[in-house]
Amino acid sequence: MGRLLLIFLFSFFLFSKPSLARNLGSATGEISGIIKDSSKNEPLLGVNIILSGTGIGTISDIDGKFLIESVPAGTAKIVITFIGFKTKEYTVEMKEGEKIFLEVKLTPDLLKMGEGVSTQNRGQQAAINTQLNSDALVNAVSSVRIKELPDVDAAEAVGHLSGVSIERESGEASKILLRGLDPKFTNITINGVKVPASSETDRSVDLRIISPELLSGIEVYKSPTADMDGDALAGSVNLLVNKALDKPSANIRIFGGYNDLGDKYGNFKSSAFYSHRFWKKKLGIIITGNYEKTNKICQTLTANYMPYGQTGAGNIADISATNIGLQEQQQQRNRMGANMNLDYSFRNGTIAFFTFFSQTTTNTFAENMLLASDGTANISEHNGYVNSPSNTNLTALNIATLNTLNNSLSGTYKLGPIETDWCLSRVSTDGDIPYSVYLDFEGKGVNPPNLPIHDPRVINDSLIKNNSSLILENMYSTPSKTQQTDYDAYLNARLPFKLTQKIAGFFKVGAKYADVNRDKETDCRAVWDYYLGQSDVNTAVQNYKPYSLALNNSNGILISNFVNGGNLSNSLPLQYNTSLQPLLSQSVMNRFYQDEKGELQTDRTGLINNYSLTEAVNAVYIMGKINYEELISFIPGVRYEYLNGRYTGVYSTTSGELGVQGIQKDSTTHQRYGVLLPSFHLKFKPLNWFDLRLSVAKTYTRPDYYAIIPFTRVDNDVEQIWRGNPNLQHLESWNYDAYITVYHNSFGLISFGAFYKKIKNLFYTVSGVVLTLPEVQAEGYPTGVYTIQSEYRNAPGYSWVKGIELDIQSHLAFLPKPFNGFVISANITALQSQTMAPYVKSWYSPDPRSPFYLPPVLHTIDSTYKSVIPTQIPLMCNLTVGYDIKGFSIRTSLQYTAPSLRYIDISDQDMNKKYTDQYLRLDVSLKQKFKSPWEYVKNISVFLNGNNLTNESNRQYQYKPEFWTSRIYYGRTAELGVQLSF
Repeated sequence: MGRLLLIFLFSFFLFSKPSLARNLGSATGEISGIIKDSSKNEPLLGVNIILSGTGIGTISDIDGKFLIESVPAGTAKIVITFIGFKTKEYTVEMKEGEKIFLEVKLTPDLLKMGEGVSTQNRGQQAAINTQLNSDALVNAVSSVRIKELPDVDAAEAVGHLSGVSIERESGEASKILLRGLDPKFTNITINGVKVPASSETDRSVDLRIISPELLSGIEVYKSPTADMDGDALAGSVNLLVNKALDKPSANIRIFGGYNDLGDKYGNFKSSAFYSHRFWKKKLGIIITGNYEKTNKICQTLTANYMPYGQTGAGNIADISATNIGLQEQQQQRNRMGANMNLDYSFRNGTIAFFTFFSQTTTNTFAENMLLASDGTANISEHNGYVNSPSNTNLTALNIATLNTLNNSLSGTYKLGPIETDWCLSRVSTDGDIPYSVYLDFEGKGVNPPNLPIHDPRVINDSLIKNNSSLILENMYSTPSKTQQTDYDAYLNARLPFKLTQKIAGFFKVGAKYADVNRDKETDCRAVWDYYLGQSDVNTAVQNYKPYSLALNNSNGILISNFVNGGNLSNSLPLQYNTSLQPLLSQSVMNRFYQDEKGELQTDRTGLINNYSLTEAVNAVYIMGKINYEELISFIPGVRYEYLNGRYTGVYSTTSGELGVQGIQKDSTTHQRYGVLLPSFHLKFKPLNWFDLRLSVAKTYTRPDYYAIIPFTRVDNDVEQIWRGNPNLQHLESWNYDAYITVYHNSFGLISFGAFYKKIKNLFYTVSGVVLTLPEVQAEGYPTGVYTIQSEYRNAPGYSWVKGIELDIQSHLAFLPKPFNGFVISANITALQSQTMAPYVKSWYSPDPRSPFYLPPVLHTIDSTYKSVIPTQIPLMCNLTVGYDIKGFSIRTSLQYTAPSLRYIDISDQDMNKKYTDQYLRLDVSLKQKFKSPWEYVKNISVFLNGNNLTNESNRQYQYKPEFWTSRIYYGRTAELGVQLSF
């Protein structure tokens, strides 16, 4: 590592010689300026500025500013282009050492765009220009789109882009999948600063913590350059927060909402924004804030299946539902956030301070009724009812808070010909679940008719008529706390050069240090044997006084004690033909817990959930960009990242109730490795309206936190083992992309591309492996024949993902009124993938050496088979149609994802494979802008948003779509709001 740093520093000073910043023996000058939209007087980001006939050029920054150095003395022709605006040309006479400043105002191209440029058209143009002018392969959501017709959250906004799909929770977009890969493989940043993972087990980020009102744009990078984080196997999503504009501006938004599933009003959302510049526009400030209060309701039907019967040939004849679950959940979510951005401009640079805070608090109450099948399924052993049907009521109360705090200090500085930028940041995510309580009621059920059950919707009230006799079996509490704090620092230096009149570019070097500290603590406690009707019940009766507890003849605590004033809606969707009975009371459940929590005993089986880790990552890179006029742009680069990680988990052996017997000790391991990440990007632009892009880049991703932690739990009672894998290897991917793009003011942009990812060391969870006695002894486990219930492994060889993407962003502004207000965005992504999935089979046979009673012989097959990658969606489609006329805007969004494999099955049996079903969702957003009757208010806008108008559910199934394992309904929602702009 030390040698690499020396090479980096040597390269920096070598290439920072002023002679490389200009053509030898040639007198040069400098052209700078600012570019604005003439109709709105707002700065334009991503405008292309080129010195005609040379390879010298640049693009405007977030403030619309640009700088071109090494301009040869003499006559220079400057060409300024931006999709949707008329091209502008300037001819200047450059003298040696002269500095020329241009204030450019671009005019919308009304002849090609129509008589007016609509709001959504402007948003589309901004996104197109970001895509065209980026050095890397990028898709964007523009600030205009976010501000004028905002989505519910950041993930929802990203979900309209090509190659992007959404993972939903509680009906909301929560995480994103780039090119069908799991969310944990995507790098999420705010203004380039990495956001810590919000998951307790992996590296994924829940974007619901970020309100779109706080953002000014979103960029999705699918193939990075060397100056970007290499830990982005699927790609990177950068959430942008702008600096203040020249003119003061402010707005206030207030929304009210409705959910038709529970027929509930009362959802509330508000935000405020203020921006201004002071001290001759040198100091800028942006302050935003938001507060939301929503009630989420979801209703779920679940089912599990197993083989049923055999044919004459000995094959499986059918599969049948073995248990069926009914669940209703109510969740109240409060979310608040704020950010402040201060920036100051001085002669040779800028300095900025950014702070962002978000807090999400959820209060969840869920009741789940599990109906077990008859003895043919052999699935129930509760209360001694072996091989007989049983009913289970599992009621949960959970309160959770997730805080994110992002503080960064950054700046730019120009030192002679060298342009530098730097950043120091501290980002923390705290997930606190102080209250997580479960009550488990059990009892004997009734035989469902007409087995086998193929369709769980045959449920009717007769199957749950005995629920009033259920008794409390156990109560357990699992509060937890997960904290992560990241410290980052980076420095980049960029040096322009000109080799000849037509060949120019820049050389760039940089270094970064990141320090990650993460801790997770879980305190599992339980009373496990209320159902025995002994001392635990007697103690509960005493603790519950002055209230009384009704008991059955066996001294069991009846579920009827908890029924008073049920919280839930008492009705599942009509297609279920039943309702949850009885409905339990959240307040009664909480009262029972508060009286009994002193009796809860530590559950040592949950010790494996606790861990801590530190990861220090050092990175350096070298890259360059070479332009041959506007025809060719080549960007080679190489990045090196080195990880030094320390991971601590718990080794425990357990036996007896709550694992009370056994040992426990901390286990600490280290991982140290370096990754070399080369990248090459080529852009070929033979025509003004056409370009071809090719890229090759290597990326990587570190394994899940929980997968790499050295935890082990050995259950001596049932001879089962759960363990992490501290030797799990990091993933590496070679990414190949080829894209062609056609664009013009008259219609917009069409791009078509293909990509291929060759992935090494993809990892998965394995279960069912039986350890032989020598293997048990080698691991130091207690003597026995143990079955692995969960461990993590790297897939052998290479996995791959390949696909094609078609993206169309067009408008109909060239049509006569009123049809010129249409804007269309459509994209389709088709994917294929392959990995080597685990195949595990174990069985015993008599010892062939003797007919006498010798121990049976264990046979184990531990191999692999070819499978698609889990979560890999084979087809994704997005269609957005917008329309603007005068002050009215409407946007209709349609999203579709095809069925995809959800879990790898170790048996390689089609009947056991589980899938996520297809998903089709329709959202509509409307806006009407009015003139304000008040002098101090610029305008008033009224919004109406309708979400999930198709009433789509999240569905999963086993084997075939008719054997569905989960259907989650969230219902339709609507929002009505108003915005005041100042």
